[in-house]
Amino acid sequence: AARSDHLDSTIRPALDRGAWVISDRFSDSTRVYQSYAGNLSPRVVEALDLLVVNHTTPDLTLIIDVPAKDSPSSPHSLQRRPGIHSGPSAGSSIRK
Repeated sequence: AARSDHLDSTIRPALDRGAWVISDRFSDSTRVYQSYAGNLSPRVVEALDLLVVNHTTPDLTLIIDVPAKDSPSSPHSLQRRPGIHSGPSAGSSIRK
């Protein structure tokens, strides 16, 4: 619901005005955290994404892959979020 509201109230109106939209998380991060690092079926994640995002997709996605120790995010704050895994093995499950 939050992503749909954000798309409707912020992202799509900005795109309609011709503005650039920069977001630190979108469908790719959902796919990684819910499917590859989580236990949700990739098909379920894709179906939900299509339902919510429809065809509002990024023209460009940048993936910044840094060791956890160099990340500006606090590992302690990530550990408090359900379904988010941090530490040395967290990224290894999605790097192939």
